[in-house]
Amino acid sequence: KGQLTSIDEVLEHGEHYDFYDFNFKKGQEVSFELSSNDFDTYLFLVTPEGPSYDADDFKSEDAKFVTRLTMPIGADGPYQIVVTSLRAKEKGDYILGVNIVDDFYQDFVTGTIEAPDKTLEENHFYDEYKLTINEGEKVTVALISPDFDTLLQITMPDGEILSNDDFEGQIGLSKFDFDAKETGSYKILVTSSEIGEVGEYRLSLAYR
Repeated sequence: KGQLTSIDEVLEHGEHYDFYDFNFKKGQEVSFELSSNDFDTYLFLVTPEGPSYDADDFKSEDAKFVTRLTMPIGADGPYQIVVTSLRAKEKGDYILGVNIVDDFYQDFVTGTIEAPDKTLEENHFYDEYKLTINEGEKVTVALISPDFDTLLQITMPDGEILSNDDFEGQIGLSKFDFDAKETGSYKILVTSSEIGEVGEYRLSLAYR
C-alpha cells in the first residue's frame, strides 16, 4: 500500500510518482496490478536493457481505477516499477500487487520490423516465424515492444488463425495461450496494430 502526495517528486508533466526496485530473472513472467479509488492509475516499468513499458486502464469491479502491466522477463537484472497518475497533480491512496511465475518462458526471439520488411494490407510491416509443435502441448506466445502497438497472429496447421492486439488493455503487449490440437507447423506473424509502425520487439514462448 502507498500514497501519492503533494511532496512526492514529479515527472515531466507534473504527475506525482513513487517507484519500487526489483531483481528479476530471465524466463519469469511478472504481472503488476495498481488500483486506486482516488486517482487515474498509470504504471511504467524500466528494464535493464534500457526500454520502458507502460500501461493505463484495465476494467475491474474491485476499484475505480485499475492498471495491469505484464512483462515476460527477457534478461536478468534490476527493474524499476513506477507508480503514477494519468494526469498532473493527482494524489491519493493506492495498492500495488505483484505476481511472479518462475521459469515460465523457455525460448526468446528478438527482432525488428522495419520498412524493407514484407507488408500486409494497408502497409503493416511484419516478420514471420514457423514452429513445429507437438500435439497436446500447452503453448504461450507473448509479443512485446517498446516502439509499436503490437499485433500477434498464429496460424494453426488446419488454417485456424488466432489473433491478439492489446493483452488486458496493455498497448505494446500481445499474448495468448493455446493447446496444440495436432503435431505440425505453426506460423507466427509479428506485426503492428497501427499502419506503418516500426521498431524492436521480443517474442517469448513457453511450452508445458
